[in-house]
Amino acid sequence: EKWLELYPPMHTARSSPSVLVIEDLVIVSGGAGADNRRVDTIEFLDINKRIWIQSNLKLPAPLSRHHMALCGEYIYIYYWNYRLNGYFWRMNKKNFMASLTNN
Repeated sequence: EKWLELYPPMHTARSSPSVLVIEDLVIVSGGAGADNRRVDTIEFLDINKRIWIQSNLKLPAPLSRHHMALCGEYIYIYYWNYRLNGYFWRMNKKNFMASLTNN
């Protein structure tokens, strides 16, 4: 069996992003862009509409190799930098989803 490409490519080329799935959305945040600089952008794939949407919501800082998780009613972002130690951010899921899709 082979992998099938089912959806169009994202708007922003990125490596080492964080990915989180909530309901029918695949949320991709941060990563290193084509110029190898970290980005703070977030875009999401609406699986039902089969389109990528660039969100106006931004990460708290340009990040790559970070982690996002949904736990209860909160979205958490964790980032560790060996020079600066670890950072933890959180946002209420309801506010996150409203901000994510408010374009």
